[in-house]
Amino acid sequence: MEPFLDIFFAVDRDHSETISAEELRDYVARNDLDKNMITQWNRLFDPEKTGIITFAKFCDVLGIAPDSARKQRVEVSTDNAGLVIYLDTVKPSVKSDILQKVNELAKQLSTDQDQMAGKLKAYLDETYGFWWHVILTDNSFWLQISCDPDNSFHFRLGGCSYLMWMTPDEIKKQ
Repeated sequence: MEPFLDIFFAVDRDHSETISAEELRDYVARNDLDKNMITQWNRLFDPEKTGIITFAKFCDVLGIAPDSARKQRVEVSTDNAGLVIYLDTVKPSVKSDILQKVNELAKQLSTDQDQMAGKLKAYLDETYGFWWHVILTDNSFWLQISCDPDNSFHFRLGGCSYLMWMTPDEIKKQ
């Protein structure tokens, strides 16, 4: 059942314990999955056709206790020796690559946060295109941004929070 939970948690990026039809479509498109997944999940987890898959119904169908499933979410979010993910809208391969680069840079530049932010931004721009923004902070932060909806990653690793997002040349108005 763990792969199903991992997928539910990946789709439910706002941690609301609900998945809307739009969130499910976005997840399928973002991860280049078969569109039949949408139909199958709706049939299994939203038989009343409400347009919302609730965590309670999801767990009920799979025969999982919601409290034990929630503990798995915490374990997934805090995996990788102290990694806490605040928000990620990047593909899993991009997330893995960014974490690898952060760990690599942290070993090289352990005390020079300014240089680390600059090198990380240069890497993201070169690897994934322009325009990335990178903030490193060891203290509190509040953030409101406009960004590419599929390119935002905010996490804490060790004593530092890493906030990074891509702003495309043109932001679409909704």
